[in-house]
Amino acid sequence: MKKTFEYKGFKTEIRISLFAERERRMNGDSYHYVEADFLPHAVRKINTKDNLEDKVIGIEREFMDKIDKMEESNVSVEVTILESLGYTK
Repeated sequence: MKKTFEYKGFKTEIRISLFAERERRMNGDSYHYVEADFLPHAVRKINTKDNLEDKVIGIEREFMDKIDKMEESNVSVEVTILESLGYTK
C-alpha cells in the first residue's frame, strides 16, 4: 500500500508492506515494512504486535518535523539529504 504525503509543498511517498517478514520459529514475530524517501534508513520495521496506526502517524509526524527544521534553518532539501548522509560543507 502506498500514500503520497504532502506537507507545506514538500511531497514524499510512504510505502507499507504488510506482513513482509515472518520469523521462522515457534511464536516468531511478524513485521510490516515502511519505506519513505526521507527516512535515514531505507526500511523501517514495525512489529505486528505494535499499533500500526500509531507508528505510521509517527512517521508522518517525523516528515513534518524534518520539513519544519529545514524551513527554520532555511536550507534546501538537497543540502539536508547530503548532510544526513554525512557530507559536510
